[in-house]
Amino acid sequence: MQVIIYSSFVLVLTTFLCPSQEFHGERTLFATTELQCTTDGGRVCDSNGLIADNPAVNIRTTYDNIFPSQNTMFWTDASCTLSLKIRADGLVAIIHNPAANPFFEDETVPYVDANNTITFIKVPWEKDALTAEEIFPTVNNTCGAGACSITHDDACLCDVTVSESTVFDSLPSREDALSLLKVGAPPPESFAGDTVSYTLFEASAEIEAYVASDASGIGVESTIFKVEDEFGNTVHLKNMASSITLGGLYTLRNPPNFIELSAPELRDAEYEIDAFLMHLIQHPTSPPFIAKNLLQLHGFSNPTPRQVERVATAFMKGTFTKGDSTFGDGRYGNLAAVAAAIALDAESVSPVLDDDPVHGQIREPLLKVIGVMRSLNFQRHPSVKIRHGLFDNMKYKIGQMVRHFNSPVEFMLFLCLFITHT
Repeated sequence: MQVIIYSSFVLVLTTFLCPSQEFHGERTLFATTELQCTTDGGRVCDSNGLIADNPAVNIRTTYDNIFPSQNTMFWTDASCTLSLKIRADGLVAIIHNPAANPFFEDETVPYVDANNTITFIKVPWEKDALTAEEIFPTVNNTCGAGACSITHDDACLCDVTVSESTVFDSLPSREDALSLLKVGAPPPESFAGDTVSYTLFEASAEIEAYVASDASGIGVESTIFKVEDEFGNTVHLKNMASSITLGGLYTLRNPPNFIELSAPELRDAEYEIDAFLMHLIQHPTSPPFIAKNLLQLHGFSNPTPRQVERVATAFMKGTFTKGDSTFGDGRYGNLAAVAAAIALDAESVSPVLDDDPVHGQIREPLLKVIGVMRSLNFQRHPSVKIRHGLFDNMKYKIGQMVRHFNSPVEFMLFLCLFITHT
């Protein structure tokens, strides 16, 4: 079992071993575990308590298996420092440094071990004003002039200090809240029935501030702001800024973290994938990219910039209006609005454009061949294999290979950005 004490980026692992779990993998507080074990006539034990008089029967408590369910965990009051390992390219890895155990040599989970980790991530380093190069500790600057230590593989290992502070003392504007607050919070109503509850303290037309029952005003870190983002989603943001300082010299924003590297779970991986996909779909270049590709699949080989803009706008707004009819529910990425924008756009229904030789869709060479063969009721003779005969060496006949037959790669179709020349 384990309790994770963390501040967005920093994790401190403590564990326990007690035979009175209600189910495998149960997570409890130390006080709950201590009470449960005492009630059952036992006690919460640490690794020292598992050392028997006879060395032959000693139980080695370990937490170094890459599969968390296979690890034996226990409560301990030993210290554990947190560090960051910085590679020459600026990517960093979270490192746990547990205090030495006098009874056996400690081993650390590979994901957070200084020598074995391969889990490196990108962080927003400060950039030089003149060269725009990122500023971070490297071997070339002796790891920040000695602020961090040099590892055996020519990386830098830096101690980490987490700093958290209040951002707003009064009700901010919607724009300020979205630009300066980076730490999310649960909805205020989810605290109903808890020791601490939240009530609406102040509000404007664009933002609401909820204050905890043990606070007297907005100017505390526990305050939760409710606001609508640029995509129409309601978000809850904590009134807190979190930063990390490396070696007492380098400071950067505390980056978000979904997965506990010391105890990874499938649930957290799914959350991170969902957040990553949402980040991609909400990127400013996604609407025009999706619009152009959908237009090319629905009859427009070379969609005009105006047509792409209208479909992309429908994708972002979630609605498309034609006359007295409105399609879509107003949510970002609504496909009903996108489909209506493609089918009902002026360029889609104008009969004048039918006489334009470059208007419409140009089929790929292979599709033209298949269309002709279908019109002729072509049937392959049983004695002729698929990869021979008609489809043999299509690269030299029509300039396009046939997938799976004689293509050296899977991706031999035209690029999504391909434009025909007239």
